[in-house]
Amino acid sequence: MPDQPTFDQQLAAASLNLSLLDGGKRSQLLGVNKMVNPTIAGLDYLKTEIGANNLVIGFDYDAQAVDNVSYHLDEDSNKFYLTIKPQKGHNPLNKDSLQVDYAGADADLIILLGIANLDELDQLYLGYEELYQSTNIVTISDNLPSFQSNHLDVLGFSSFCEATYKLLEKAKLTPSTEAATNLLAGIQYQTNNFVDLKADANTFEAVAGLLRLGARRKAGAFGSSLAKTTETEEKEKGEEPRSEQNSIKDDADEAFNNQAEETDIFSQSGGGDLSNLKDKQSSKTKQKEEATSHSPSPMRPSGLKK
Repeated sequence: MPDQPTFDQQLAAASLNLSLLDGGKRSQLLGVNKMVNPTIAGLDYLKTEIGANNLVIGFDYDAQAVDNVSYHLDEDSNKFYLTIKPQKGHNPLNKDSLQVDYAGADADLIILLGIANLDELDQLYLGYEELYQSTNIVTISDNLPSFQSNHLDVLGFSSFCEATYKLLEKAKLTPSTEAATNLLAGIQYQTNNFVDLKADANTFEAVAGLLRLGARRKAGAFGSSLAKTTETEEKEKGEEPRSEQNSIKDDADEAFNNQAEETDIFSQSGGGDLSNLKDKQSSKTKQKEEATSHSPSPMRPSGLKK
């Protein structure tokens, strides 16, 4: 995840990690900064350091004081012993100077949410450039990344959570009840309780699928409070507030004229054709962008903290 992930991105990332773990995959949830939100299932797996593959032992070293380094395995106790023998006339190694840590990383696949440039990953990228160059990368974002990847454009969906659900569906990974609840909450939050025009037929199909998986819908404080929030935001921007009736009418008229289209979820960044990747229809993206520009800012369902 990026430095400042949105609420939608946090829900999507936590759900993706949970689904991979439940599917028997070895997975890590990583972010530039530590995020704490007990209302998001699986976010407690988040770590800020990528290196956890190799055990590294460090100590103060004097080449003149060390005779040799050896190791042996004790089969009875099933233990590994490292022996550092000092030169004659020199003191043994000071055990208080020993440092034990994990470093290094290895992966078959890297999935990035909301990342357009690898430098945005800070410590998750610096020092691990070779890992990113040699590993297949999937990006989920609303901007075309500047590096080679299999790109899933969020502009073809209502939210990161809907895009993540489609990705899991394509990978034949079934979200758990907790992961499905996360994804449903993200869609509900990002579409203002499903009234935003970004919520199309594909969105409601995803919602239905998540509910069948046992997702628990979060009760949202929408309706009149949504109109109040929209009016407040418009006043802060110096705009003339729209009445709730006019807002609903405008949105309904535009929704009536829009037609549902099939969404091909993959496109490729960095040039070249890759198998199983498709280009999305530009008209779909344009409709999404227009809908977004006329839609009120998203509100969180009650009980969820951003």
